[in-house]
Amino acid sequence: MHLNHLNKGILSMSENYDYLTGLYNRMGMYDVWKNVISKEEYVQVLFVDLDNFKTVNDMFGHKAGDMTLIRVAEILKVATPDPGVAIRLGGDEFVIMLPGKKEQEELKELADQMMFLVRNEAKKERSFEIISVSMGIVRNAKVKDDIDQLLSYSDAAMYFAKESGKNQYIFFDDYAEKIRLEWRMESTAEEALKSGRFKVLYYPVMHLQNARLLRTNSMVVWETEDGRLWNRTDFEHVLDKSGLIEKIDLFLFEQICKDFAALDAADSRRTVMGIRLSKLLLDEEAASILNGLVSKYQVPKERIELLLDEKMLGRRGADRLIRILNQLKAEGFSIGLVQFGSDFSSIRYLDSLPVSTVYFDSEYIDTN
Repeated sequence: MHLNHLNKGILSMSENYDYLTGLYNRMGMYDVWKNVISKEEYVQVLFVDLDNFKTVNDMFGHKAGDMTLIRVAEILKVATPDPGVAIRLGGDEFVIMLPGKKEQEELKELADQMMFLVRNEAKKERSFEIISVSMGIVRNAKVKDDIDQLLSYSDAAMYFAKESGKNQYIFFDDYAEKIRLEWRMESTAEEALKSGRFKVLYYPVMHLQNARLLRTNSMVVWETEDGRLWNRTDFEHVLDKSGLIEKIDLFLFEQICKDFAALDAADSRRTVMGIRLSKLLLDEEAASILNGLVSKYQVPKERIELLLDEKMLGRRGADRLIRILNQLKAEGFSIGLVQFGSDFSSIRYLDSLPVSTVYFDSEYIDTN
């Protein structure tokens, strides 16, 4: 009997089921693991996440979002072979667990089928024209391993699938070394910040025709103990999960203010400084924090341009971000949008974004 249709015993308790989709919820997942999966030697874990689901809610409303989740759940349930089980962890995150040993080709076929079925729904529902599926797969894990550890492995692989362009699947084993490196980053970052291993570098933005200096942009790098430099794209997504990226933003902004004060004392030439921030721009106290620092170091606000990545507008909290950006603009800061064209999540917000400068994504320029 298919586990998704069990309706007797401990697995049928209502608290084990997701109220919206009817799939097992997180509590039900642990019961399935204890009562069914644990009897096997191996298990396959597929972490499934919907790409661009927030845009569905923004464009069509939350009712359409709920119907999209229900339909995706039905697809996953139908596609999951016996004796596998489909689970909704919450939001737009799902997990497929398959007991027993499997070949990689079997899992590829299953993942391809699920992705095809989701794409095929675009013929029926407009919301499916927007979404796709990213998956992280842990193959032939020992059941004696901790379930939460296996979830973290599959979740990490899924994240790499998203970062690599979405609408694809990645096997954890293929990226295990890189994933473990990022976990080490997360565990050592705070000490690296305290010990001065984060540094600020500057680079000029020149006029193509007359070589005039238009502005100076900044970047924060992490210097490792072996002398390597990790740039922001290497560590931002890792430290964003822990919340440490806001401290990095704050360090970057204050260091630039210090350097500005020293620059003014040594050189009378004026330049605009571009500062790329992320998590700090979502802080309700952002205006107060930044105002306090520019006042402390006597930096003119008109010489500061706050840069945000376009992808930030595709995340939850975009409306709050725009409100804070408008507040910062009213306070006298200039706002710039970087990586424009990377996923066009800013399109629906362009009429409300207080942006003075747009930096196009280089890959978009090369392609178009």
